[in-house]
Amino acid sequence: MEVSEIITGSGVRSRESAVADDRLTSGRIVRRVPQAAARVKEERPGRGGVLEKVSEAVGEQASGNRHAVALRLLESPEPVVVELAQDRPCSLRWRGARLTVTNTTGPERLAGDWWKDGYRRDYWRCRTDGPSELMLYKEQSDWWVQGWYD
Repeated sequence: MEVSEIITGSGVRSRESAVADDRLTSGRIVRRVPQAAARVKEERPGRGGVLEKVSEAVGEQASGNRHAVALRLLESPEPVVVELAQDRPCSLRWRGARLTVTNTTGPERLAGDWWKDGYRRDYWRCRTDGPSELMLYKEQSDWWVQGWYD
């Protein structure tokens, strides 16, 4: 089963909606990208770099030069069963399908103030054998799918 088939559950936009959104925003959304070292250095925060259209970054993503640019969050995180190899996710079972993890980035720890809420989560970015990259997190001993990149 492909990740795209698994993702079509509740709370996810249709492909037609995503295509319409791309048409409406194409060329209108920009992001700042750091300049090469040889260019003039800007000292003020947020002023250095050059502006790049997001659609250009998406084109580079397709050729494998960049990480995915859009994170699609689920309305509520969903439980997932994760198998580990050397303390890293190597496969998972989510929405009834088994996915093999081909690459992981993480963990990245987020934690709250111990005197207020005291949560602690380790986030992992996991590329699967399907077309997507999933964002997982581990809280205590439970694993959850937070969303995916596309």
